[in-house]
Amino acid sequence: MRLLPVALVLVALALAVGWCTRLPRLPPTSESLHPNPAQAAPIRVAPDAEDRREPVAQRTEKPATKPGVEFEVRVVDWVTHDPVAGAELRWMRADDWARRGTGSAANKRREHEDPQELARAFGRHARTDPRGIARIRIDCDYTDVYARQADRVGASRLSVRDEDARATIEVSRRHDLAVLVVGPSGRPFPGVPVELVIAGSGTARDTDPQGIASIRYSESWVGRDRSGVPRTANVVVRVASPGLRECSTTFPATSPPAGTLKLPLPATGALHVRLVHPGRQIEKPQARLWIAPSGDRGKPEQEWQREPDADGVFRFCPVPLATKFDLKVTISNLVLPHSVVGPTHLDQVVETEVAIPADAIAVAGRVVDAAGQPIAHEHMWLRCNLPHPRYGLHTDADGRFLWHSSRAGTSNPEMTQFTLSLRNGGFDGVLFGNTAGRTLRPGCNDLGEIRLVQPPRVVGGWLVFTPPEARRQVRVAVEVRGEGVGPDSAAGWQEVRQDLYVFQHEGRFVVRGTPPRGRLRLTFGKDAAPVEFASGGDDIRVEIAQKGR
Repeated sequence: MRLLPVALVLVALALAVGWCTRLPRLPPTSESLHPNPAQAAPIRVAPDAEDRREPVAQRTEKPATKPGVEFEVRVVDWVTHDPVAGAELRWMRADDWARRGTGSAANKRREHEDPQELARAFGRHARTDPRGIARIRIDCDYTDVYARQADRVGASRLSVRDEDARATIEVSRRHDLAVLVVGPSGRPFPGVPVELVIAGSGTARDTDPQGIASIRYSESWVGRDRSGVPRTANVVVRVASPGLRECSTTFPATSPPAGTLKLPLPATGALHVRLVHPGRQIEKPQARLWIAPSGDRGKPEQEWQREPDADGVFRFCPVPLATKFDLKVTISNLVLPHSVVGPTHLDQVVETEVAIPADAIAVAGRVVDAAGQPIAHEHMWLRCNLPHPRYGLHTDADGRFLWHSSRAGTSNPEMTQFTLSLRNGGFDGVLFGNTAGRTLRPGCNDLGEIRLVQPPRVVGGWLVFTPPEARRQVRVAVEVRGEGVGPDSAAGWQEVRQDLYVFQHEGRFVVRGTPPRGRLRLTFGKDAAPVEFASGGDDIRVEIAQKGR
């Protein structure tokens, strides 16, 4: 019995030795291999691996950030190419889009926002040094960079794939013109379209209630000749109403007049057009007016397009006297032609009506997202098999739309395809929605609810152009060789024309949709050899041959 306590002690010692041998050992460090006696420290045994794990609530993940590319941007004068010191640069990075805030600017749809104003309000800022150089970092595929120095402005689009990582922005002087349009009595004339034309291109504005149109132009619009020297060009400012284009003035592009330009009008009148419809809602009608040609001589003068005022009346004012006008009122795809003789004496107003036929065919529906919430949008694309198969329409706050077909009468066309698409963000951020075909009846045909979703990504990649400035639009298509089709079969490769959508933007392409079963390949016309692929890839690179080789 006296041996029992001794045995228990020996067992306890054995267990203790065994437990110590199971403890993990720290890997040797440079200090442990070559210890410094002056910095000797007690040896600490690492805790068990289970004890080293942090509680989930205490773990912190570092955010994934895009390093981007640092560009050297050089700002020069458009005329002299001398460096411009102190120029202000503005641009947007990826995380700046989320910082736009919650105000009215943030609630605007991106495609209707001014990118330059966004960059000024929410973007990054830099200034050029005495050499006209600034270094900026971008992290988006394509980034617009805006430069400003006093009254000189310019812009350039940069890409993270630019191997040179250098860019030059030319800034040219910008001029603001104030054009006053007055009637025969000298009173200001509001609502008059005023056009500025320089080197074949132009811009137009309507005069405000004070009869003034504010128009901005840049000296760079004149362009350069073959030797790179800026051209000498004149600016033409004129009234853009049909029959009144002789009311104009001309000055050198580099020497705009100081003060306000004045354009006097001859004796004119007005034409008011009212659209009559059979008790139904209509969507954003437009009216186009031009002078009817006299027989076969000459061509119709430039048309004047207007939208109705709040009371539904199209007001064309001023118009020349004793003139016959051609008029077209457009509601979606329905075009209603009309002819009218205008006013015959000063300030006379001629009123006319254009009516929508009672048997006109209209299509209505409600557009919702994947969660069933209504989509209110100013512009989405419609595709169908009817005449003029591509059209833009808008939805109201409840997601409802109304669209008039170009077909009128009792022909009862069959609608076999009706697809809505909405661009929502990047170049391939497009939502699609379809509805079943049907025979359309005169009146309003309600299609019910149309749900917009994004088709799955099939494949994507890059079109590589050498040199990069040779980039152009290339036709990208998908072909399929069906299952069980042998290599010698006459069926061969067939292009897929339905349920697949190809998007391109400056060298990048993406295919979305539902591919058929079988072997798939991408084709690029005569620009490159076909490339077989498996669904899901996103890094296909295709070398595009230069034209003429």
